[in-house]
Amino acid sequence: MMPNIPENEKVSTYFVLFLIIAGQLGTAALGFQRIVLISAGFDAWISIIVAGLFVHLILYMIYSVLKSGNGDIIYIHRNLFGRWIGDILSTLILLYALMAAITVFRTYLEIIQVWMFPRMNLWAFSIVFLLLVYYTISGGFRIIGGMATFSVGIIILMMPIFLFPLQFSEFQNMMPIMKHSILEILGGAKAMTLSYLGFEAVLLYYPFIKKAKNSQRWAHAGASFTMFFYIYIGLISFAFYSEEQLNRTIWATLSLFKIVEMPFVERFEYIGVSLWAVIVLANILITIWVTSYGANRVFSIKQNVALPIILVIIFISINLLSSRAGVNNLNDYMAKIGFYTMVTYIPFIFIFQKVKKRMKRRDGK
Repeated sequence: MMPNIPENEKVSTYFVLFLIIAGQLGTAALGFQRIVLISAGFDAWISIIVAGLFVHLILYMIYSVLKSGNGDIIYIHRNLFGRWIGDILSTLILLYALMAAITVFRTYLEIIQVWMFPRMNLWAFSIVFLLLVYYTISGGFRIIGGMATFSVGIIILMMPIFLFPLQFSEFQNMMPIMKHSILEILGGAKAMTLSYLGFEAVLLYYPFIKKAKNSQRWAHAGASFTMFFYIYIGLISFAFYSEEQLNRTIWATLSLFKIVEMPFVERFEYIGVSLWAVIVLANILITIWVTSYGANRVFSIKQNVALPIILVIIFISINLLSSRAGVNNLNDYMAKIGFYTMVTYIPFIFIFQKVKKRMKRRDGK
């Protein structure tokens, strides 16, 4: 059954802009340069554009499915495949969202340990952070929309800071253009998958948007902002670093903060890591809300009951991943799962829905 959401629990149409951006910009934005550089070299900025355009295509398919199905993805799954198969597919989507939350949170904890507090206890920080997540999500989806808006405001305020390295940059590093083959550039676009993931959460929060069918342009605007952000940071990074340096720099975006010199602060990267906590919080709020809301829809578990269970699972998972190699593998697995979800699952649902509707029209005649 399609959920009937009260108007006072919905967000205005334009909030989709902020929800899309907050869903996409997490920890991957702090170190995407090295990953995309491996395949495409300094032509990686082209790969960033190609991957961004692919996101727009998938977003178009998602909105086509949601508008035609007139509900969230759980309702659409049941309508297309029946309750059993539909709920199995929905459960896989929830596990995907849960894995995304674990990946972002554990990676951010890794950043804090490397850049600020090497001896930090994971369990202590994670308890405080997850309590904040619980408190925020308990306030309803409108609070999450507000947090997404706040996080995007911080991103916009931080963007001029990245201009500091330009005084030491050399854009000739990227010349000549198209030194790499089309396949290498596409390989770089594939490597950008993890950095662009998160927009697909609209599959579940769609019913919580006022005049949801009119929100598509805001969703595409959000995806465009994310693409611009990655191109902006990517070009600055490719001009500042050499290829050899980028290959050795895991968190290239954070390393750019080291160049910032201000009279009142000596280590600006500490401020950068701290401010990014708000961005990570908004990202995690969306994925955990999606998981808890989906559990309510699929398994008829109250959201306020499902939420603590999900937070306990996340707490246990991140404390089991104690090594850098484990965190790196988690990011690799998430990137692969996300890529194949985008190139197979979304197009499949899009095509299957079209075919089924056409068959119904034909049978009706």
